[in-house]
Amino acid sequence: MSIGVATTAIVISTYTLKTRRGDANVSSGAGSASANLSMEESQIQGKQARQNQDQESQGSVIDAFKANKGDIQNMFNGIFSGTGTESLDDDKKPDNSFDKNDNEKLSILQGLSNMIMPPSPKTGQDANNNASKGANLGSLAKSFASLITGEISEHEFTDMIHYAQNMTQAGDANETRSSTELVNLFYEKQEEVKTHIANTLGSLDVKGFDPTSMFYYLEHEDEQKNPSWKRRKHRYFKGVDCSVVKGLNDALHLAEISYLDSIDEIRSELADKTEDEWELVYAQLDSLPENPSHYLAIKRGQSRWSKQLEVLMVVRGTKTIPDMLTDALLDDEDYRDGKAHAGILRSGKNLVEKHKDLMQSLLDVSKKKRIKLKLVGHSLGAGAAAVAGMEFKQDDKFDVEVVGFGCPPVLSKELSESTKDYITTVIGDADVIPRMSAETIGNLMLNLMEYDWTPKARRDIEDALQEVKKTMGFLIQDDNVESVMKIVDKAVEKYVKPGMLKSGNSSDKRLETILYPPGSCVHFYRDGVSISGSYVPCDFFNEIDVSRTMVNDHLISHGYRRIFLELERSVRNDDHFSFDDIPK
Repeated sequence: MSIGVATTAIVISTYTLKTRRGDANVSSGAGSASANLSMEESQIQGKQARQNQDQESQGSVIDAFKANKGDIQNMFNGIFSGTGTESLDDDKKPDNSFDKNDNEKLSILQGLSNMIMPPSPKTGQDANNNASKGANLGSLAKSFASLITGEISEHEFTDMIHYAQNMTQAGDANETRSSTELVNLFYEKQEEVKTHIANTLGSLDVKGFDPTSMFYYLEHEDEQKNPSWKRRKHRYFKGVDCSVVKGLNDALHLAEISYLDSIDEIRSELADKTEDEWELVYAQLDSLPENPSHYLAIKRGQSRWSKQLEVLMVVRGTKTIPDMLTDALLDDEDYRDGKAHAGILRSGKNLVEKHKDLMQSLLDVSKKKRIKLKLVGHSLGAGAAAVAGMEFKQDDKFDVEVVGFGCPPVLSKELSESTKDYITTVIGDADVIPRMSAETIGNLMLNLMEYDWTPKARRDIEDALQEVKKTMGFLIQDDNVESVMKIVDKAVEKYVKPGMLKSGNSSDKRLETILYPPGSCVHFYRDGVSISGSYVPCDFFNEIDVSRTMVNDHLISHGYRRIFLELERSVRNDDHFSFDDIPK
């Protein structure tokens, strides 16, 4: 990770050594100079040059770099583009500039870079990631080079911050990917969010939004919303009995089956690997606009004496998180003396319209009086299942139960609370989807714009420079770091501060949250030791919790199943527990 900075320092050192030795070819405008130094000699002379430096004949690293800025820039172009001096105009190329001299310079750079990060064979995805890093190396090195000259563009400054973040904030691979996905998501969708804010708040200027702030706001939220904060927030809510976890995990498995690719796979999984054996009667594998993929099944072995026919409807969540964000920005509309998400409302109603005749036929054939209908869904599928449950509930022939996982905000508060008796929404820790409405997304953007993240960015840049100094101490001195940081401060004032909202002017301007997850909300959260669970009101999720796990927590395998498994293992004091161990 240190190559970009170290390479810049190596080039600076090479030119500095020649300047101190009085090499007449190393001056402003000279295209190239003799570099007949071995790697070992350059290191020794680099140390000696600094030790014997005097103001009269030996310039500092910064002075030498400034004097030769043009040549070094050209050299960067050649080294990192792989085209040698092709970046120079033909009439400006010095004789024999690349064949001998620049090749020797490149050898020195590669040798010293290998001292910092020895090359290792990469294959598959690692090779692709490595290639991507290599592609960015040139721009990163140029950013630090520009800093040392006292000049830096906004683009170079942004590159430098990202590079420093990568060096100092690398952690768990899944969590890093999760937070990076979210930053990219906001970057892609920022114009849509800005438009929604402008339409709602009017005069508030949000043009200066910088998605980079998400990384540092995430760190800020980590510091504030720690396990102690979570326990305190749940202090006065009823806890969840662990006995319900097995049933929730069974429902989660039914939701997971809806993601299978073929009818045969769904039928086999329902018949052999579920708590209750189900017979598949209908499956739609393709998802269409407002017509989600889903399946219907009837429970096997039902008593002929029962007056109810047990039927299962499971709705699949099919869209990616960027698609969900786009959906979240859609308008709400009036529904039953409240509000509902327009797109999800139509999806739920379409499910009812599609199957009302089939349901009646099932009643007629079975000679039952009522249908005990269980609806299950994950993500957007949970929202459609909730609305479908509300619609079926209006018919006296149906007893309805709905279980949703990671359901997005669908209903206004009063409407959501009116469904507590038959809708259960399970929310895993920081899962972003149940908190992601047009209003909460807009408020998060306003929070990001108001948050001053520059002290943390400055810290990362300085840490990155200090790390290079520690590794290659003979190339960078304390005064170099100090000089660079002064220029960083100027760049912050020039490029970052103007885009921030002034604290106090915007703090009272926030969008009022309209939609919430439906029904009785069960929140499982990491309490610092294991997993705890509480029944919380729907408006508990009135803002987005920015967390490193906010994307992974929404997934079935990496989120909900992992949470249930960790909770059961903690309660049973058995690190090897599996739900498969529980007899049917």
